[in-house]
Parts: sequence; C-alpha cells; structure tokens
Amino acid sequence: MKNYPSATQSQIQPHDIDATLEGNTYTSKWLHTLAVALLVFTSVCATALAIAAIGMRLTGERLFDDFTAAICGMTFFIFIAGEIFLIVFLNRKKKTVGEWLKDAIVVDAAHVKTPDTTYTRRFGIAVRVEFKLYSKRIIRKSERKGVHVYSYVYFKYADRDITVAYSPRYDKVMFIKAAPIHPSEQA
Repeated sequence: MKNYPSATQSQIQPHDIDATLEGNTYTSKWLHTLAVALLVFTSVCATALAIAAIGMRLTGERLFDDFTAAICGMTFFIFIAGEIFLIVFLNRKKKTVGEWLKDAIVVDAAHVKTPDTTYTRRFGIAVRVEFKLYSKRIIRKSERKGVHVYSYVYFKYADRDITVAYSPRYDKVMFIKAAPIHPSEQA
C-alpha cells in the first residue's frame, strides 16, 4: 500500500467524499442544489398564495375561505422552515468534512466487511478499514459512539482495496468517490 502526500483542500473537496465510517456525508452538489431549488419553488408558491389572499381581501371576492388560506399558509411555512433546516444541515456537514480534509492524507486501504450479518439486509453493512500510515497499521470500524453503523453506501467499497482520505487530527476515515469506470477498461 502506498501513501500519498498530504491532501490539500484544493485537491479533495467535501463533495468528493461519499461517506465516512460514521455513515453518509450528504455533501453532494446535487443534494444541495435540490434543497435550494425546493426552497425557491416553495417560496414562490407561498408568495403567490399570499398575493391571492391579499387580492381577495381587497376585491371582496371569495375563491376560498380564510381557514383554507390559513392552512395553506401554515403548510408552506412548515415546508420553508424544513427546507431551511435541510440547507443548514447540509452546509454544516459540508463544513465539518471540509475541516477534516484540511489535514487529510490520501492512502490506499484494504476494506473488509464486518462478519456480523444480522442487520445486513435491512440496514446495510458495517465495515472495517485497514491501512498503513508511516509504517503503522491502523484499523478503524464503522461506528458512532461505540455502536456499529450500518449503511448501504458501504456496499460500494466492501471487500476490495480502495483509496481513502484519513485525517490524523480528527481520526476520521473518509471514502473518496470512485471515478466511473469506462466500459473499455472493465475487461
């Protein structure tokens, strides 16, 4: 297994990380773009509803009653609040992974499934990552606060040698998204 020089923030970005041993990272660009697009769409719909309600009040026409307008307004408010929470959550995850990447070292790792198969079908698999860093053997398991973390994302990386980013400062192992394999290279 060969070691690479310390990765810099410009080499590996948070959206290049697929998962950590604590589970998914939720740092992909498309997920953040989708959350922002949903927020914009919901805000436009809520604004249109508010304009219609104000227009009804001014003209005296009744397309729907006040109770229906209030329920629709509250529903849009809840959706907008939820989407803002999602965007803040995604940005916080992205910032955390970015912090881990500041001192990350890219290493080749032998990645092995955990033998416990009790929860494999329902919750994914738990894994163990082994690699050498500066002639020291490091083994890390997918767990959070001493409890195994099972995830479907680990199926992509299980039972093969892969490249990971390891942050010695935070003791975090991050799975770098694999480049897609061209069909001519598979044979």
